[in-house]
Amino acid sequence: MALKNVIDPVLAGPQLERWFAGCHPERSDVRVTNIDIPSANGMSSETILFDLTWARHGKRHQQALVARVAPTANGLLPSYDLAHEQHVLAAVRASTAVPVPAPYAVEPDSAVLGGPFLIMDRLSGRVPADDPPFTAAGWVIELSRSAQATMYDNALVAMAAISATDISGFGSDVVGNPLSGAGSIAQHLDHYQRLYAWTASGRDHPVLDSGLAWVHANLPGSEAPAVLSWGDARLGNMMFGEDLTVTGVLDWEMATIGEAELDLAWFLFLNRVYTDGMGLAAPAGFPTREQSIARYEELLGRPLVNFAFHEVFAAVRATIMMMRIGTMMVDAGLLPEDAAMPVTNLASLQLAELLGLAKPSEQSAWITGNR
Repeated sequence: MALKNVIDPVLAGPQLERWFAGCHPERSDVRVTNIDIPSANGMSSETILFDLTWARHGKRHQQALVARVAPTANGLLPSYDLAHEQHVLAAVRASTAVPVPAPYAVEPDSAVLGGPFLIMDRLSGRVPADDPPFTAAGWVIELSRSAQATMYDNALVAMAAISATDISGFGSDVVGNPLSGAGSIAQHLDHYQRLYAWTASGRDHPVLDSGLAWVHANLPGSEAPAVLSWGDARLGNMMFGEDLTVTGVLDWEMATIGEAELDLAWFLFLNRVYTDGMGLAAPAGFPTREQSIARYEELLGRPLVNFAFHEVFAAVRATIMMMRIGTMMVDAGLLPEDAAMPVTNLASLQLAELLGLAKPSEQSAWITGNR
């Protein structure tokens, strides 16, 4: 979902109808109905939920689908590779039991919906909300303690299973791929260093500078085997069924290759932001950091390596992304020009705490209530 939705649902229906009819001339009476463009989760691509119906050989057919529309300007990332996302989804589906949407087609032409888009199967389930955060209100904190523990463990099981994805079909252009001849951690660091330069545009961020200096000074000398990394591993990108099984693992635009530790460190850091960072208690049934690490090691079948490094690196990566989100919110008119959020936000405050730095004097800002 986007930071600020711009697609008109009234226009999107006829546009998708024409597109599907052109792609499938064997279908007649193509109709798109029940359009919904959610706004409670996510910061980047817009997501259109809809029902597609059509006639063929005298029978009426129906399918629940999703169009994920990449931004053409002012996005969270400098560029969006929907073909890569489609490849990732196909690989996960082919080699694991992780529930991810079936990808059907990529349309590179922005003329249809205002940006390139990926059409996927629509999964069903409940998603922990970002705005307001699931730790403050909503169905997650209304669960019993044992149900919360079950939900959290199911999330870890799904995350760990991603590492079994067959990555042999991914080329050396994918960040972290050992085929490139460089270590995956060094590739990720270079990627985020460039992302920081792009989003900062010359603006100072002392906490991030300190974080990157720490990461450079503490690069591990060895690495765990390279696996598929989800990239944005968090509860807000998962769907849960009524029995709290994971029914969908969503949002793969940041998928890369690297140590499995990348995803758990990101997951734990964002949980820290949504609890300690917001002055909120974790749901009572959620395990501690140490318990989460022990369970993930059990699921992977090996000890975690370089994890102290990855926890700081995850904080650095998340703070870079929050700097970009803050800048996007200012550009979109959701925050004033002099807003502190690009530099002083809940992620940067948690990074400062990890590094033992003094907290910025400016009051931190966050997404909630500003979109």
